[in-house]
Order: sequence, then structure tokens, then C-alpha cells
Amino acid sequence: IYTLRRNRDGTLEGPINKRVIATFGSRRQAFRMALREALKRGYGKKPTYFLADGSRAIWAMQREFFPLAIPCVDWYHVCEYLWRAGGTVFREGSAELANWVHERKRELLAGRVDAMLQAADHG
Repeated sequence: IYTLRRNRDGTLEGPINKRVIATFGSRRQAFRMALREALKRGYGKKPTYFLADGSRAIWAMQREFFPLAIPCVDWYHVCEYLWRAGGTVFREGSAELANWVHERKRELLAGRVDAMLQAADHG
């Protein structure tokens, strides 16, 4: 869990006040611990993002423990999923696959999600 601070020029600074939470217990226990920390930081009173991979189990817990948070898939996993999707059309290790993934990343970074989804749907 970490906080971002908005600077006077509008840029974001961070992460600040980073806290790593872990347990040998259950996923539910980890989410309880994270929720306690998030509540201390103002969860529910200010915009909150929940960043994770694409695990259905994690997203189910997010909806239960952090329903007010805006869900986001982390960039590392987005890229991994792009390689996997492109690999259904292009040969692994090929220049075509690398170019396809690079173009989808550019679309996402430019906020052109619809274009990326259309390209992914058509290969």
C-alpha cells in the first residue's frame, strides 16, 4: 500500500509512505490487513486504486474488501497478456509478434483502449 502526493504543478510524486503487507495466512487475512491500513490512509474518503494482476480470486476479494476502489490491472501483467494474445496469431519469437505487442502497448499508453481491443480481436 502506498500513497501518491499531487504536487503544485499537477504531477504525482510517489510512492510515499509505502507499506508492504504479507502473511503466511489466508488471502482473506491479507485483505483484512490491507483494509485496516487503507482505512488509516483514508480509504472511502478519497480516490483509491486497486492494482493487481488478472486473478479472478483477487478481483473477487477486491470487490468484497475494496468495493469503492477503482480496479486496475498492473502494467507488467497487461504486457504479459498482450504477448499471450498475440502469440495466438503470430509465431513466438517473431518480429511480427514483437511489432504487434509494441503497437498494442502504444495504443494503451495513448489511452486508445478501443483500438487496442479491436486489434486484439482481429489479430
